[in-house]
Amino acid sequence: AEPVADPVAAEAATAARRFTALGDACQELDLDDPRYSEASDVVTYLERRLLASEEPGRTTPYQAMPERAQQVAQALAEQSNHSFLVARTAVAALLQRAEAVDVGLPGWQQQLPSGFEEALEEFLRQLDQEAEDPEAVDPVTGAIARAVLLPLAFAEGEGLPWEGSWAAVATALHGSPIGDGQIRAVRQKAAPYIVEALEQGASVYRLFHERAAEVLAVHHLRAAGAGPAAQGAIVDALVALVPPLPNQAGRDWPQAPPYLLRHLATHAGKAGRLLELARDPLFLAACDPTRLLPALQAAAAQTTDRPEGDSLREIAATYGLAANTLADRSPQERVSYLELAARQLGCNNLADGWQARSLDRPWSVPWARCRPPTPQRRIDTPAAIEAVAFSPDGRRIVSGSWDNTLRLWDAATGQPIGSPLQGHTSSVTSVAFSPDGRRIVSGSWDKTLRLWDAASGQGIHAIQLGTPVWAVACGHNRLVVAAHEGLLAIEISSL
Repeated sequence: AEPVADPVAAEAATAARRFTALGDACQELDLDDPRYSEASDVVTYLERRLLASEEPGRTTPYQAMPERAQQVAQALAEQSNHSFLVARTAVAALLQRAEAVDVGLPGWQQQLPSGFEEALEEFLRQLDQEAEDPEAVDPVTGAIARAVLLPLAFAEGEGLPWEGSWAAVATALHGSPIGDGQIRAVRQKAAPYIVEALEQGASVYRLFHERAAEVLAVHHLRAAGAGPAAQGAIVDALVALVPPLPNQAGRDWPQAPPYLLRHLATHAGKAGRLLELARDPLFLAACDPTRLLPALQAAAAQTTDRPEGDSLREIAATYGLAANTLADRSPQERVSYLELAARQLGCNNLADGWQARSLDRPWSVPWARCRPPTPQRRIDTPAAIEAVAFSPDGRRIVSGSWDNTLRLWDAATGQPIGSPLQGHTSSVTSVAFSPDGRRIVSGSWDKTLRLWDAASGQGIHAIQLGTPVWAVACGHNRLVVAAHEGLLAIEISSL
């Protein structure tokens, strides 16, 4: 990826999100490195795009000039430093032109886009030129295209839904109305930049590459100001989509669009405005706990020296205590459990404020007297767990299950990492990390020990013991195994 030399790029840059859950042993590969592709691959791709050889029904100005297509493809590949990302964007801009590149002009090669941002700007300029044609069908200016694409640069999860949310966020960020008709036109003109995906069975949209999100977001932040202001505009636009409660103040959060219930807390956290939403127990009760809890904890950690920090920490602690009881319950039941958790923690002002709201709930907790609760969090698993272990850095958990598999989990979020590790033929009874965290050892009722690569999940070695394994401990180049016959000490160099 190309570096973003800009003080506000931290808000838009996606590098901070990449792969941290996979642990320190994760190795990132740059697919633009010459070791992973041939220079001719990009040339071939560009030539096929210019000739539309694999796009039936599409016409381009190069189809009658295959030799020129080859020339332009070669030059564009060199200008893009043989990067597929830059080449893909640049060729989309060239195909917007009504005429082929004139290779007879001096220095024509230098006029081709050489970087991703330059290629994107070229594409948007071509839209402006096309829009000036009085005979153009559904013309779209570069400014409108940028306004429609920009919300996708800030989208969370798998992407932003079209219905309701996309136009609202685009309008908020652009400052002028953006409608569904303009979104539809941009989707046609800028189809190479937009990917349609699914989140919980519904269509959502995102940009085709993280670099596109970086460029669009950084351009907006340079023009409009700091990142929190942009996120604040997004929060306002999304909150406005939530209907009011009948017969009382506040929002009817259970009726909010699904994207809001999953991701509004993240947007609000980035805007520094999560507390104003979290004060509403119905917001807490309606949101997805797996998304809301990390957002609350992160926001609470960032407000240690601010006046609102105490309130946010109380809410985060209350929600964390109740989180295990919220799954598969209605919002009304969740309000009751949140109130109970607040009473258990002694956050009576918080609970009293929620009681004053007179929200519909099956039961209430006017007071509570109990032992101080122990903070805990439940991680839902697809099978019964027989054994667990932390990685040495405390960032990952490995579990062994009755379904004969091992699974890795992010210790901070409780989310699974990668796919189950498969190889055992009976229940996994014991698991352990090596001291450096690079290997995992597992034992099973199938009378084997197995060694795994903790980063890739690939099996490395299997040891037949002839007896079921009850427990295993891992040291430097050695294992201690508890089996029916007693303790077994095993030297193993691949640890």
